[in-house]
Amino acid sequence: MRCAVFAFALGLLTVAAARADIPVPPPPGKKFVRVDHTITADKAYPDHEFYLLIGGTPKKVDFGPGAPVKIEGNRRNGPFGAAKLVAVPKGAATKYADEKEFAAALKTGKVEGQAATKHPFPNSVAVNAKDERKLLTEALVIDKIDAKEGIVLKAVPPPAGSPSPAKSDKNAPADESELTDEATAYTPRGGAVIAGLAGALALAFAGLWLVRRSRP
Repeated sequence: MRCAVFAFALGLLTVAAARADIPVPPPPGKKFVRVDHTITADKAYPDHEFYLLIGGTPKKVDFGPGAPVKIEGNRRNGPFGAAKLVAVPKGAATKYADEKEFAAALKTGKVEGQAATKHPFPNSVAVNAKDERKLLTEALVIDKIDAKEGIVLKAVPPPAGSPSPAKSDKNAPADESELTDEATAYTPRGGAVIAGLAGALALAFAGLWLVRRSRP
């Protein structure tokens, strides 16, 4: 019986490790730098309501000109920290029995008229190890909201007369696409979750086998 309890405890620890999504080390000569994202709007969207989903948990946000949405990279690791901005027709939540039912529909993309961002919003990117920066920021603005394309974002151009990031610092991301490419290349995290869950299931079955074997 003690063996079964021990196996079950190990399974729980494995799942916990998977949920924590322990980050992989950066490539040689690189280091990870946190990335914060800011989404702005150059016009109002009175026919829409906006929700920010972090790890699948929706939170209604005030969004529009002068009211940006901020997505911080801190404490947002792996698939459990994936971020998404969602727009739904105004009053869409009233068509559901309660907040839980509406949240489930939002998470699965089943709200009628729902549109969501497809931007990855990486929590960190790999830069040169000698780079002194500890934080990068990405400024985005909504280009359009389309039923098929979702919420389409574009990079906010720098103020007139200011040097481009690529010229002022060769290590700085030049635009949205470069930031996305670095994040994709250097921050693989999904495998830890799959491996952790597989290990937990194996240990759970081992525990059941030991319990049956210990019975007279």
